[in-house]
Amino acid sequence: MAIDETPKDPARTRLEAIIACREKRTARAREKLDAAVREEYEARAELETARADLAQWILDHPDPQPMLI
Repeated sequence: MAIDETPKDPARTRLEAIIACREKRTARAREKLDAAVREEYEARAELETARADLAQWILDHPDPQPMLI
């Protein structure tokens, strides 16, 4: 049994290497995007909690001198 040892065309090898690099870059970008989406979700939840806390504080501490108009 003979093993085919025909060398690959250098242009093909170069293109395959480029594709491998681009696949890794795409995967890293997806990981960063997923992390950013999670961070935004958490930040929005914290913002809503803070707004709700402020609204409750305002209800619990009415202005001692209401407007006279």
